[in-house]
Amino acid sequence: MRKQAGIGFPGVTSSEISRIGRVFLPSAVITPGGAEVEVPGAGRLKFPGPVRTPRPAYSLAPLAMLDRNAKPGIFIVYTSEQDPAASAEGDGPMTLGERRASLRRVLGADLEMTEPRWLTRTVGNSRQADRYRAGRLLLAGDAAHIFGAGGSLNVGLLDAVNLGWNLAAEVQDRAPGGLLDSYHAERHLAGRRTILQTRAQKALSADGRGGEGREESAALRELFGELLRYPEPLRHVGEIIQGSDVRYPMPGGGARPHPLLGRLAPDLRLETGGGGTRVAELVRAARACCWTSPLAPLWPRQRRPGPTGSASWPPAAWPSPLRSTRC
Repeated sequence: MRKQAGIGFPGVTSSEISRIGRVFLPSAVITPGGAEVEVPGAGRLKFPGPVRTPRPAYSLAPLAMLDRNAKPGIFIVYTSEQDPAASAEGDGPMTLGERRASLRRVLGADLEMTEPRWLTRTVGNSRQADRYRAGRLLLAGDAAHIFGAGGSLNVGLLDAVNLGWNLAAEVQDRAPGGLLDSYHAERHLAGRRTILQTRAQKALSADGRGGEGREESAALRELFGELLRYPEPLRHVGEIIQGSDVRYPMPGGGARPHPLLGRLAPDLRLETGGGGTRVAELVRAARACCWTSPLAPLWPRQRRPGPTGSASWPPAAWPSPLRSTRC
Protein backbone atom coordinates (compact mmCIF):
# COMPACT_ATOMS: atom_id res chain seq x y z
CA MET A 1 0.00 0.00 0.00
CA ARG A 2 2.82 2.38 0.86
CA LYS A 3 4.49 1.79 -2.51
CA GLN A 4 1.22 2.07 -4.41
CA ALA A 5 0.57 5.41 -2.72
CA GLY A 6 3.96 6.69 -3.89
CA ILE A 7 5.25 7.20 -0.36
CA GLY A 8 9.04 7.00 -0.16
CA PHE A 9 10.75 4.79 2.41
CA PRO A 10 14.35 6.07 2.56
CA GLY A 11 16.96 4.63 4.87
CA VAL A 12 19.71 2.04 5.10
CA THR A 13 19.98 -1.74 5.29
CA SER A 14 22.55 -3.15 7.69
CA SER A 15 25.34 -5.51 6.66
CA GLU A 16 24.82 -7.38 9.91
CA ILE A 17 22.65 -10.48 10.12
CA SER A 18 21.15 -11.67 13.40
CA ARG A 19 19.99 -15.21 14.09
CA ILE A 20 17.76 -16.11 17.02
CA GLY A 21 16.51 -19.48 18.13
CA ARG A 22 14.91 -21.28 21.04
CA VAL A 23 16.70 -24.61 21.28
CA PHE A 24 17.60 -27.33 23.76
CA LEU A 25 21.24 -27.34 24.90
CA PRO A 26 21.65 -30.80 26.46
CA SER A 27 25.19 -30.21 27.76
CA ALA A 28 24.69 -26.71 29.18
CA VAL A 29 24.60 -26.42 32.97
CA ILE A 30 23.74 -23.21 34.82
CA THR A 31 26.32 -22.52 37.54
CA PRO A 32 25.28 -22.25 41.22
CA GLY A 33 25.56 -18.46 41.14
CA GLY A 34 22.99 -18.32 38.36
CA ALA A 35 24.92 -15.78 36.24
CA GLU A 36 26.86 -18.19 34.02
CA VAL A 37 26.29 -21.35 32.05
CA GLU A 38 28.92 -24.08 31.83
CA VAL A 39 29.31 -25.37 28.27
CA PRO A 40 31.76 -28.17 27.44
CA GLY A 41 34.38 -26.90 24.99
CA ALA A 42 33.47 -23.25 25.57
CA GLY A 43 33.85 -22.85 29.34
CA ARG A 44 31.66 -20.58 31.42
CA LEU A 45 29.53 -18.18 29.41
CA LYS A 46 27.80 -15.17 30.94
CA PHE A 47 24.11 -14.53 30.44
CA PRO A 48 21.69 -12.98 29.65
CA GLY A 49 23.34 -9.92 28.09
CA PRO A 50 25.22 -9.81 24.79
CA VAL A 51 28.87 -10.86 24.81
CA ARG A 52 31.18 -9.28 22.28
CA THR A 53 33.68 -11.39 20.33
CA PRO A 54 35.87 -10.63 17.31
CA ARG A 55 33.02 -12.03 15.12
CA PRO A 56 31.16 -9.94 16.74
CA ALA A 57 28.52 -10.95 19.40
CA TYR A 58 26.30 -13.63 20.91
CA SER A 59 23.99 -14.09 23.88
CA LEU A 60 22.46 -17.02 25.73
CA ALA A 61 19.53 -16.92 28.10
CA PRO A 62 17.42 -19.69 29.66
CA LEU A 63 13.87 -19.47 28.36
CA ALA A 64 12.78 -19.87 31.98
CA MET A 65 13.79 -16.24 32.53
CA LEU A 66 10.76 -15.32 30.38
CA ASP A 67 8.54 -18.33 30.97
CA ARG A 68 8.76 -20.06 34.35
CA ASN A 69 6.93 -23.05 32.88
CA ALA A 70 9.60 -23.56 30.21
CA LYS A 71 11.35 -26.90 30.01
CA PRO A 72 14.79 -26.88 31.70
CA GLY A 73 17.60 -26.71 29.19
CA ILE A 74 15.73 -24.62 26.61
CA PHE A 75 17.78 -21.52 25.78
CA ILE A 76 17.30 -18.43 23.66
CA VAL A 77 20.43 -18.34 21.50
CA TYR A 78 21.33 -15.17 19.61
CA THR A 79 24.24 -14.39 17.29
CA SER A 80 25.18 -11.40 15.19
CA GLU A 81 27.60 -11.53 12.26
CA GLN A 82 28.79 -9.19 9.54
CA ASP A 83 27.67 -10.41 6.12
CA PRO A 84 26.97 -7.74 3.48
CA ALA A 85 25.46 -10.34 1.13
CA ALA A 86 23.03 -11.75 3.71
CA SER A 87 19.28 -11.29 3.59
CA ALA A 88 16.53 -12.08 6.05
CA GLU A 89 15.04 -14.52 3.52
CA GLY A 90 18.36 -16.36 3.02
CA ASP A 91 17.91 -19.66 1.22
CA GLY A 92 14.56 -20.28 2.87
CA PRO A 93 13.49 -20.89 6.47
CA MET A 94 16.34 -20.99 8.96
CA THR A 95 17.44 -24.47 9.99
CA LEU A 96 18.91 -25.83 13.20
CA GLY A 97 22.15 -26.48 11.31
CA GLU A 98 22.38 -22.82 10.32
CA ARG A 99 21.69 -21.80 13.92
CA ARG A 100 24.44 -24.08 15.22
CA ALA A 101 26.99 -23.09 12.54
CA SER A 102 26.53 -19.38 13.24
CA LEU A 103 27.13 -19.85 16.96
CA ARG A 104 30.21 -21.96 16.19
CA ARG A 105 31.68 -19.16 14.07
CA VAL A 106 30.95 -16.45 16.64
CA LEU A 107 31.83 -18.41 19.78
CA GLY A 108 34.70 -20.46 18.41
CA ALA A 109 33.24 -23.63 19.89
CA ASP A 110 30.58 -26.10 18.78
CA LEU A 111 27.52 -26.45 21.02
CA GLU A 112 25.24 -29.41 20.68
CA MET A 113 21.65 -28.26 20.24
CA THR A 114 18.40 -30.08 19.52
CA GLU A 115 14.62 -29.61 19.70
CA PRO A 116 14.32 -26.28 17.86
CA ARG A 117 11.20 -24.46 19.06
CA TRP A 118 11.58 -21.28 17.04
CA LEU A 119 14.23 -20.14 14.53
CA THR A 120 14.51 -16.86 12.67
CA ARG A 121 17.01 -14.53 11.05
CA THR A 122 16.82 -10.78 10.62
CA VAL A 123 18.78 -8.11 8.80
CA GLY A 124 18.50 -4.71 10.40
CA ASN A 125 16.82 -1.92 8.48
CA SER A 126 16.62 1.71 9.50
CA ARG A 127 13.94 3.39 7.41
CA GLN A 128 11.12 5.90 7.73
CA ALA A 129 8.31 6.86 5.39
CA ASP A 130 8.77 10.38 4.05
CA ARG A 131 5.14 11.12 4.89
CA TYR A 132 2.59 9.38 7.07
CA ARG A 133 -0.47 10.45 5.10
CA ALA A 134 -1.49 10.26 1.45
CA GLY A 135 -5.14 11.22 1.14
CA ARG A 136 -7.20 8.58 2.94
CA LEU A 137 -4.15 6.37 3.58
CA LEU A 138 -2.43 6.80 6.94
CA LEU A 139 0.66 4.88 8.03
CA ALA A 140 1.52 3.73 11.54
CA GLY A 141 3.85 1.23 13.19
CA ASP A 142 6.10 -0.85 10.93
CA ALA A 143 4.40 0.54 7.82
CA ALA A 144 5.68 3.99 8.81
CA HIS A 145 9.09 3.11 10.23
CA ILE A 146 11.43 0.22 10.93
CA PHE A 147 14.44 0.39 13.17
CA GLY A 148 17.56 -1.63 13.77
CA ALA A 149 18.35 -3.27 17.10
CA GLY A 150 17.12 -1.16 20.00
CA GLY A 151 13.94 0.12 18.34
CA SER A 152 11.18 1.06 20.70
CA LEU A 153 7.84 -0.75 20.71
CA ASN A 154 6.47 2.41 22.31
CA VAL A 155 6.82 4.29 19.01
CA GLY A 156 4.24 2.11 17.24
CA LEU A 157 1.93 2.10 20.25
CA LEU A 158 2.00 5.89 20.49
CA ASP A 159 1.36 6.09 16.73
CA ALA A 160 -1.82 4.12 17.35
CA VAL A 161 -2.87 6.29 20.30
CA ASN A 162 -2.30 9.51 18.38
CA LEU A 163 -3.99 8.35 15.18
CA GLY A 164 -6.80 6.63 17.08
CA TRP A 165 -8.12 9.71 18.84
CA ASN A 166 -7.67 11.80 15.67
CA LEU A 167 -9.77 9.35 13.64
CA ALA A 168 -12.37 9.10 16.40
CA ALA A 169 -12.75 12.88 16.40
CA GLU A 170 -13.07 12.90 12.60
CA VAL A 171 -15.79 10.24 12.37
CA GLN A 172 -17.72 11.90 15.22
CA ASP A 173 -17.52 15.33 13.54
CA ARG A 174 -15.60 16.78 16.51
CA ALA A 175 -12.32 17.42 14.71
CA PRO A 176 -11.11 20.91 13.83
CA GLY A 177 -9.77 21.46 10.34
CA GLY A 178 -6.37 19.88 9.69
CA LEU A 179 -6.45 17.52 12.67
CA LEU A 180 -5.42 14.46 10.64
CA ASP A 181 -2.54 16.42 9.16
CA SER A 182 -1.22 16.96 12.69
CA TYR A 183 -0.68 13.20 12.94
CA HIS A 184 2.21 13.36 10.47
CA ALA A 185 3.67 16.50 12.04
CA GLU A 186 3.74 14.92 15.48
CA ARG A 187 4.51 11.26 14.91
CA HIS A 188 6.99 11.69 12.05
CA LEU A 189 9.07 13.72 14.49
CA ALA A 190 8.87 10.93 17.06
CA GLY A 191 9.90 8.35 14.47
CA ARG A 192 12.87 10.48 13.46
CA ARG A 193 14.00 10.64 17.10
CA THR A 194 13.88 6.86 17.31
CA ILE A 195 15.88 6.53 14.09
CA LEU A 196 18.45 8.79 15.73
CA GLN A 197 18.80 6.75 18.92
CA THR A 198 18.80 3.35 17.22
CA ARG A 199 21.54 4.43 14.83
CA ALA A 200 23.49 5.75 17.81
CA GLN A 201 23.08 2.36 19.49
CA LYS A 202 24.36 0.74 16.32
CA ALA A 203 27.45 2.96 16.38
CA LEU A 204 28.04 2.12 20.04
CA SER A 205 27.80 -1.61 19.39
CA ALA A 206 30.01 -1.58 16.27
CA ASP A 207 33.24 -3.54 16.54
CA GLY A 208 35.13 -1.40 14.03
CA ARG A 209 37.19 -2.82 11.19
CA GLY A 210 40.51 -4.03 12.45
CA GLY A 211 42.72 -2.93 15.31
CA GLU A 212 42.35 0.87 15.32
CA GLY A 213 38.65 0.86 14.49
CA ARG A 214 37.97 -1.68 17.22
CA GLU A 215 39.92 0.38 19.77
CA GLU A 216 37.97 3.51 18.82
CA SER A 217 34.65 1.71 19.23
CA ALA A 218 35.70 0.39 22.63
CA ALA A 219 36.79 3.90 23.69
CA LEU A 220 33.41 5.32 22.64
CA ARG A 221 31.54 2.72 24.70
CA GLU A 222 33.75 3.33 27.74
CA LEU A 223 33.27 7.10 27.63
CA PHE A 224 29.52 6.78 27.03
CA GLY A 225 29.31 4.39 29.99
CA GLU A 226 30.98 7.02 32.19
CA LEU A 227 28.42 9.64 31.18
CA LEU A 228 25.57 7.31 32.11
CA ARG A 229 26.80 7.16 35.69
CA TYR A 230 25.39 10.67 36.16
CA PRO A 231 21.63 10.94 36.85
CA GLU A 232 20.76 13.62 34.29
CA PRO A 233 22.44 12.04 31.22
CA LEU A 234 21.06 8.65 32.28
CA ARG A 235 17.55 10.04 32.54
CA HIS A 236 17.83 11.86 29.21
CA VAL A 237 19.04 8.77 27.34
CA GLY A 238 16.39 6.65 29.07
CA GLU A 239 13.64 9.03 27.93
CA ILE A 240 14.99 8.99 24.36
CA ILE A 241 14.91 5.18 24.27
CA GLN A 242 11.50 5.10 25.94
CA GLY A 243 10.15 7.65 23.46
CA SER A 244 8.87 10.04 26.14
CA ASP A 245 11.30 12.83 25.24
CA VAL A 246 9.39 13.90 22.12
CA ARG A 247 8.07 17.45 22.00
CA TYR A 248 5.28 18.00 19.49
CA PRO A 249 5.22 21.30 17.60
CA MET A 250 2.60 23.56 19.18
CA PRO A 251 1.28 26.92 17.95
CA GLY A 252 1.63 29.94 20.18
CA GLY A 253 4.64 28.66 22.10
CA GLY A 254 6.54 31.92 21.76
CA ALA A 255 10.25 32.41 22.28
CA ARG A 256 10.15 30.83 25.75
CA PRO A 257 7.43 28.15 25.75
CA HIS A 258 6.28 26.50 28.95
CA PRO A 259 8.52 23.49 29.72
CA LEU A 260 5.58 21.10 29.33
CA LEU A 261 4.11 22.59 26.14
CA GLY A 262 3.91 19.86 23.50
CA ARG A 263 5.27 17.13 25.78
CA LEU A 264 3.62 13.99 27.07
CA ALA A 265 2.02 14.67 30.45
CA PRO A 266 4.29 13.44 33.28
CA ASP A 267 2.73 11.20 35.91
CA LEU A 268 2.86 13.79 38.69
CA ARG A 269 1.50 13.43 42.20
CA LEU A 270 -1.52 15.70 42.61
CA GLU A 271 -3.40 17.00 45.62
CA THR A 272 -7.09 17.61 44.98
CA GLY A 273 -10.06 18.43 47.15
CA GLY A 274 -10.77 14.70 47.28
CA GLY A 275 -7.25 13.77 48.41
CA GLY A 276 -4.03 12.70 46.75
CA THR A 277 -3.91 11.10 43.30
CA ARG A 278 -1.74 10.93 40.17
CA VAL A 279 -2.15 12.10 36.59
CA ALA A 280 -2.30 8.47 35.40
CA GLU A 281 -5.28 7.78 37.66
CA LEU A 282 -7.18 10.82 36.36
CA VAL A 283 -6.77 9.83 32.71
CA ARG A 284 -7.36 6.10 33.20
CA ALA A 285 -10.88 6.43 31.76
CA ALA A 286 -9.39 7.71 28.45
CA ARG A 287 -11.15 11.06 28.71
CA ALA A 288 -9.64 14.51 28.38
CA CYS A 289 -8.77 16.14 31.72
CA CYS A 290 -8.20 19.74 32.71
CA TRP A 291 -6.69 20.83 36.02
CA THR A 292 -5.41 24.17 37.26
CA SER A 293 -3.47 25.44 40.26
CA PRO A 294 -3.17 28.88 41.88
CA LEU A 295 0.61 28.64 41.41
CA ALA A 296 0.55 27.23 37.89
CA PRO A 297 2.03 30.42 36.33
CA LEU A 298 4.96 30.20 38.76
CA TRP A 299 5.66 26.52 38.25
CA PRO A 300 8.50 26.88 35.71
CA ARG A 301 10.45 28.80 38.39
CA GLN A 302 9.86 26.08 40.99
CA ARG A 303 12.06 23.46 39.35
CA ARG A 304 14.28 21.46 41.66
CA PRO A 305 18.03 21.65 40.99
CA GLY A 306 19.82 18.79 39.29
CA PRO A 307 23.05 17.20 40.54
CA THR A 308 25.24 19.87 38.92
CA GLY A 309 22.99 22.84 39.61
CA SER A 310 21.01 22.43 36.41
CA ALA A 311 17.23 22.34 36.44
CA SER A 312 15.55 18.96 36.50
CA TRP A 313 12.23 18.65 34.69
CA PRO A 314 9.52 17.73 35.43
CA PRO A 315 9.28 18.11 39.22
CA ALA A 316 8.19 15.14 41.29
CA ALA A 317 4.90 16.73 42.34
CA TRP A 318 2.61 19.63 41.56
CA PRO A 319 3.56 22.40 44.00
CA SER A 320 0.09 23.25 45.29
CA PRO A 321 -3.43 21.78 45.61
CA LEU A 322 -5.48 21.82 42.43
CA ARG A 323 -8.08 24.52 42.11
CA SER A 324 -10.29 22.52 39.79
CA THR A 325 -10.31 19.20 38.00
CA ARG A 326 -12.54 18.16 35.10
CA CYS A 327 -12.33 14.79 33.39
